[in-house]
Amino acid sequence: MPNRPRRLKEFPYKGFVTYFLTICTDKHVRAFEDLDFARWAIAQLLKQCAARDFEVSAYCFMPDHVHLLVRGRSETADLRSLILSWNTRTGYEWRRRHQSRLWQQGHFDRVLRERDDFFGIARYILMNPVEAGLAKRAEDYPLSGTTGYSIRQILYDEW
Repeated sequence: MPNRPRRLKEFPYKGFVTYFLTICTDKHVRAFEDLDFARWAIAQLLKQCAARDFEVSAYCFMPDHVHLLVRGRSETADLRSLILSWNTRTGYEWRRRHQSRLWQQGHFDRVLRERDDFFGIARYILMNPVEAGLAKRAEDYPLSGTTGYSIRQILYDEW
C-alpha cells in the first residue's frame, strides 16, 4: 500500500472552501532552486487557479516543497482538478528538462474551518523562507506571494 496522505472520506473538495496544502518533491529534489523553473511553476499555478476559480491567498516555493493557501471562489472550484492539472503540467516540464520525477505521490491538505486562523496560516507560509534562513525578510523572497492580498497586509495587518 502506498504511503500517501489520506483524503477526507465523502468530502467533495469543491466549492467555497479554503485549503492549506503542502506538496513535496519526489526524494526531496531541490527543484525550486532552479529559479527559471520555479518562476514558470508559479505562473502555471496562478494560471490553473484562475481557470478553476481559486484565489491564491498565499504561496511559497521552498527548495523541495510548496506551501499553498487557496480559497474556492465558486461552487465549481475543484481542488482535485486544480492539483491534478498543476502537478501534471509541472511534472511533465520537469521530466522534459531533467528526466526525473518532480512530485512525490499525494499531498498534505487541511480544510480550514471558520475558527482556524486564516491570516496566521498565511503568515506562516510567507515567513517559511525566513525561518529556513533563505531570506532576511519575507518580502524579499522571490518565490512567494499572494493574489488576494498584499504581502504587507498579511504580515503586518496593514489594511
